Amino acid sequence: MKQSVLVGIGLALFAAGCGESVKKQEPKVVVKEKATSEKESSDEFIYHDEVQPGFTDTVLLGDINGDQVPDQAFIYTPPTIASVDQHGKVHFSTDCVDHNCYNQIVFSCKLPVLKQEMSVWGALENAGDIDGDGFSELLFCPGWFMSSWGRLYLYSLKNGRWKKIADVHIWREEENGWMRKLLIRKKDNYYLKGIRFIDGDDVTYTIKIPLKPIFQDSLVEKSDTILPGTLLNDTITRL
Repeated sequence: MKQSVLVGIGLALFAAGCGESVKKQEPKVVVKEKATSEKESSDEFIYHDEVQPGFTDTVLLGDINGDQVPDQAFIYTPPTIASVDQHGKVHFSTDCVDHNCYNQIVFSCKLPVLKQEMSVWGALENAGDIDGDGFSELLFCPGWFMSSWGRLYLYSLKNGRWKKIADVHIWREEENGWMRKLLIRKKDNYYLKGIRFIDGDDVTYTIKIPLKPIFQDSLVEKSDTILPGTLLNDTITRL
């Protein structure tokens, strides 16, 4: 009887975790993606603001002033403020120094400077000489820090200055030549295609470009029909 009691006590202690064969529970490891204090582990990301230098992007435009010489554009973006981790890696940019965001475009052929406010790292394309005055119109899409939603502008050189002729809302793309695909020729007119939000849907629309075209060797797509959604009659057609 006494021996049975001892055996029972031993089994009870073993079941309670007192035996050496019971494995210890491994502690949980929590990895944080973003640190909130420099006192935290060096394996965590610690962000700080850092000024990034101004940037100039070179764009090959072809001949834009009719002298048969290929031209270039130099798009300048001023210094920006970026969030940088402790390893020196830039994760994202948030603003320009002194909130002064713009793109300034200088041309190799000595055409007037074009300046676009509220833009960083904008994109530029040659639209061709739509009105036959010897100078190409230009398509410019401003860039921004977040979101690919923006506007597309058509510029024309008038009286020695670049003038905004038309603009539409668009989704920015990375493919070369994507802006020219939104410039549509219909018989004796040109149209610029854009996108609007209506009841949560993307809806295409077109606006007529107020330039008298001279159809010669143009870079834009030819079309026999007006795109659905033209604003000429104040109508919009859903996709």
